[in-house]
Amino acid sequence: AKSFLTFADKVYFTSDETPGKMWEATGGTMLPMEWESAYQDMGAKNVQKSSFVVYLSANAAITITVSIKTERKDKTKTVTLTKDKVKAIRISNAGRFWRLKLSTSSTAVWELQGGLTVNMELDHD
Repeated sequence: AKSFLTFADKVYFTSDETPGKMWEATGGTMLPMEWESAYQDMGAKNVQKSSFVVYLSANAAITITVSIKTERKDKTKTVTLTKDKVKAIRISNAGRFWRLKLSTSSTAVWELQGGLTVNMELDHD
């Protein structure tokens, strides 16, 4: 699978083996999940970003690993999300650009509610 799209409580995906076709995922077992954003500099590549706080909520109780990776190091925290409660995850890391990674080894059905928010401090040179 290459790209995924959810619409009307269904999951659709594309494949490198069949370009131009969209497939519908039908049942089956959930697989462990891993998602990683692109690197971000927030339009300010000369500004140090630090003291990250990731806010997220899920529609089921799930244990998830949240990582903030900068050009210097990767810091990770494993937390358990409670159904329908927003969790604030503080990760002490610093760098000029960063990326967010979410992963879980659980095969339970779940989804993020209302997206996610990443707050950080900016330290101008």
